[in-house]
Amino acid sequence: MKVANALYNTAPKNGLTLGVFSSSVAMVPLYGKRKTKFVTNKFEWIGSMHKKIQACGVWKGAGQGIKTLPDMIAAKKTVFFGSNGPTSPLTTFPLFIKNVLGAKIKVVHGYKGTKGINLAMQNGELAGTCGMYESSVRGAFRSSFESGNLVIFVQLGLTDKVPYFGRATDIFDLLKTEDEKKMARLVFGPAEITRPLAAPPGTPKARGATLRKALMDTMKDPGLIADGKKIKVTFTPMSGQDVAKAFVEYFATPKALVDKTYKYTSKQ
Repeated sequence: MKVANALYNTAPKNGLTLGVFSSSVAMVPLYGKRKTKFVTNKFEWIGSMHKKIQACGVWKGAGQGIKTLPDMIAAKKTVFFGSNGPTSPLTTFPLFIKNVLGAKIKVVHGYKGTKGINLAMQNGELAGTCGMYESSVRGAFRSSFESGNLVIFVQLGLTDKVPYFGRATDIFDLLKTEDEKKMARLVFGPAEITRPLAAPPGTPKARGATLRKALMDTMKDPGLIADGKKIKVTFTPMSGQDVAKAFVEYFATPKALVDKTYKYTSKQ
């Protein structure tokens, strides 16, 4: 949030200062529940370095044999998930599963990212986490996943699935009403804009166009692609035009649906 506010209000508008902040931060103004100092659609969006699908997992089946989303919904005991803050996908994703699908879930704040949460799961403090990308599971969490300790039980892609996640349920397979599906797109869709890069509003259009081309050229660079393979990452960039279009569409969501979505992703 500090990065977004500073980039919008104090950074020079010459294209020499860029910012990377999560799409969940960019979505905060839509809900109007937290004071922000920026207008998302006025940023000069350069592009996104990734387009990835997130998932949620549990440690050793949360002690209840959880392997799929129906297992999570049927669990008798509360499953505790870790998060780093109330607007983070680490909070909003599990609360959506709780409030829309009826799973017994409690979110605990105060953790510093997925690595800290994973350690807490191993120590028995927590049982679940969201915010898991395929690249993260193949990389930092590979041994935990392939040993069966970390179980990915649901994946949250709008259209695509990740074969590597195995039996993990596609959440859209369980959503029944059109409103539930629309809310799911609003909650999980922005997360696919995984590493957005922005310039301040008012950046000269020609400079913005040059930066957008430079980003896409960089993401195709053989050296970068080779370095990505070393850390189990395959880059799937989005153009600045596609990022900007996506945010415009999300911010055009009717207020009644926005309010309903906020309720379902903030209520413990």
